[in-house]
Amino acid sequence: LAVVPGLARHISLFDERVALTESLAWLRDLRFKSLENDRESTLLLDRITKLINESGLLPCGVRLAQITSDTVVFRDAHDYEYGIEELSDGYRSVLSLTFDIVRQLAIGFGAARVFDHEHHHIVSAPAIVLIDEVDAHLHPSWQRTVGQWFRQHFPRIQFIVTTHSPLICQAAQVGSVYRL
Repeated sequence: LAVVPGLARHISLFDERVALTESLAWLRDLRFKSLENDRESTLLLDRITKLINESGLLPCGVRLAQITSDTVVFRDAHDYEYGIEELSDGYRSVLSLTFDIVRQLAIGFGAARVFDHEHHHIVSAPAIVLIDEVDAHLHPSWQRTVGQWFRQHFPRIQFIVTTHSPLICQAAQVGSVYRL
């Protein structure tokens, strides 16, 4: 995918593993650049960490703990650490989606233009995002909140989503749900 960079954003529509693999490599690269005192990478990594940790995305007190050369590490409320590969399918799915959207926006707009300068939990870059079966792997309680979370933190993005879950549809604006 590195040979054809524009292809990843289309392939990730059909296979979340592509988005996660590409995003994890990107996060490790940002971490490495931040260690080299690259200001833009440091700022973007800080904003991504705050988006994941301070916005209420992940349930049960799970937080992004660190990014190493091998993996991205999360810590739960009991202080246990897990590599991202050890998290449930639901966690990986939502993280993959979130990381991939931010990564694609950083590629398209530049790192400095992704997040709102005053509200660091808000992604201010505009886009249209297609998500196939967003409810896959998500617990019903998470299905109730994930749509609202994305609408709140990505307000300039139009999400076109397929789902079998009426719980996901509850987050949609009135008149924007179509039954096919």
